[in-house]
Amino acid sequence: ALDQIRRLAAEIRSAAVRTEEQILQASDRVTAGESVIRASAEALTQIDREITGARDAVDRIVDAADSQRAEAEALAHEIEALAASAEMNAATAQEVSAVVQEQTAAMSSVSTSGQHLAQVAERLKSLLARFEI
Repeated sequence: ALDQIRRLAAEIRSAAVRTEEQILQASDRVTAGESVIRASAEALTQIDREITGARDAVDRIVDAADSQRAEAEALAHEIEALAASAEMNAATAQEVSAVVQEQTAAMSSVSTSGQHLAQVAERLKSLLARFEI
């Protein structure tokens, strides 16, 4: 019976040593798993920061694009206004050209009439010279 107790005590001691080794291995695995979880949490936090940074950059790009669109629209309106002004200036220039042509024609007519009157005056003068007063 004493041998049996010694054998049982040795088996219990052996089982206790194995159990302790298994507990230590499990503890090591838990510690390793904890390290992996911490590293994963840090990586996810960094990813979240980078996503936030990217989102902020996209927001700034959208704001800049909106601003450029507004400036482009304002520029387009200015160009349209300049085009309208250029059209009005062209129309005014055509009107002035037409008036100048009319004045040139009128001056030519006046010149022709003046020459005709000068010829008539010369004839009258020569006719008057025949008469003695």
